[in-house]
Amino acid sequence: MALNKMKIKPYKRSNATELTVSINPESYQINYNATTKERGSPSRKSRRVSVSGDEIPRRVTDHTKTLSFDVWFDCTGAVPDSKDVIQEIAALRKLLVMYQGNIHSPRLVEVYWGRGLSWRGQCTKMDISYTLFDAKGNPLRAKASLSFDPEPNNKLRVKEKGKSSPDLTHVRIVRDGDHLPLMCYRIYNDSSYYLQVAKVNGLTNFMDIRPGQRIFFPPLGD
Repeated sequence: MALNKMKIKPYKRSNATELTVSINPESYQINYNATTKERGSPSRKSRRVSVSGDEIPRRVTDHTKTLSFDVWFDCTGAVPDSKDVIQEIAALRKLLVMYQGNIHSPRLVEVYWGRGLSWRGQCTKMDISYTLFDAKGNPLRAKASLSFDPEPNNKLRVKEKGKSSPDLTHVRIVRDGDHLPLMCYRIYNDSSYYLQVAKVNGLTNFMDIRPGQRIFFPPLGD
């Protein structure tokens, strides 16, 4: 039975090619984290309320998870069909960490291996350790330590009629002291949609909103 190799491929059509590792990882880790954050200024005494009249909590807990593993590259001849380490690292870097102008971040990829691992997300960290060299100083062996965040929440969608359609009522005017996570909480009762709302409104920085600005909040996906 042939050995099943881990694969990393672009999630959407791209000029990058799928990568099949030469040496499977010894292990991989999925870490789950819960982080409590303070929304707004702690010194501000005024109550924040949603459009329904409910008080908005200042402390919000975000649940996140990350994937991490090490991939080895070896061109000493010990591994069948192995390629040049420098070329392998360059291909990995192009696939995982090269900036993509259309999404203003590294590309989305899929990582899959056997029945246990199927992950869609973005590489957030790539550390390369070169551990063996030939007489000329060329690397013969290297380890890439990789970390991935999951794909951003994609539940928001824009109706095909466009932003100007009269049946899209979720348009709000930014008031003094507003920030996008707070406005998302008012609309969706969930602050975690701020990145998607920023993208819908063409904001390259979700902090870049000002009083008087109109912000469009699309309906939730089905």
